[in-house]
Amino acid sequence: MSDFVNNPRRAPRAVIGCDARVALKSGAYFKGPTVDYGPAGCQLVAPEPLAPEDRVFVELRNRDVPDESSLLSGRVAWTAGEAPFRLGVQFDPGSHDAAAYFYGRLAAVHPDLVEVDDVPDRVALDARVVPWKREGDAAVLPGEEEVLLAVGPGIRVRELREKLGDRWEAAVNPLFALLARRLLVVEEAPPPDAPR
Repeated sequence: MSDFVNNPRRAPRAVIGCDARVALKSGAYFKGPTVDYGPAGCQLVAPEPLAPEDRVFVELRNRDVPDESSLLSGRVAWTAGEAPFRLGVQFDPGSHDAAAYFYGRLAAVHPDLVEVDDVPDRVALDARVVPWKREGDAAVLPGEEEVLLAVGPGIRVRELREKLGDRWEAAVNPLFALLARRLLVVEEAPPPDAPR
C-alpha cells in the first residue's frame, strides 16, 4: 500500500458561479448554476441525475465577464445520486482552448477564487494537515465541509483516512480542493535534528 495520497484533480478550478444552459443529445435542455469551473471541466447542478458518459453541450455566462459566453461540449464524468443533483462535466479536447480562455477571463476578475498553482501532486499519509487562518466565510461544498470537520484543529492524513472510513474515497477530491484554496495546508515537519 502506498505511503501517499495522490491528487486526483488534474486541472485548476475556480469556485465561481456561472449561469449554465445545458443541452443534451436527446434535444432536452436545462438551466442551472455551476459550483466550480476550470479549463478542463466544471461541476454544475442539474434538475435530475444524468448518466456517466452522457454527451452535453454547455453555454456558460458570468455577470462579471459581460458580453461574453463560453460554448463547450463534453461528457458527464460523474453524477450525484441525490438532490441537489450535482454532476461533473469533462470538456472535450476541442473545447479546451475556449474553456481555458473563459477561465482566464474569470480568473482575472476573481483572482481570490482561483486555485493556486502549488497544489501538491501527492501528500504523505504521515503528513499533518491543519486549517489555514482565513478572513470571513469561505464558500465550501458539502464534501469539503465534511473534510474540514474531520480535520478539526489538525490531523495526520493517515488518521483522517481512518476517521472517514468508507467515506475516504469520496473525500480525497475535496481534500485536495481545500489544499488548493489554502483552506487547509500541510504542516511543515520540523527538521529531524530539531529539539523536541
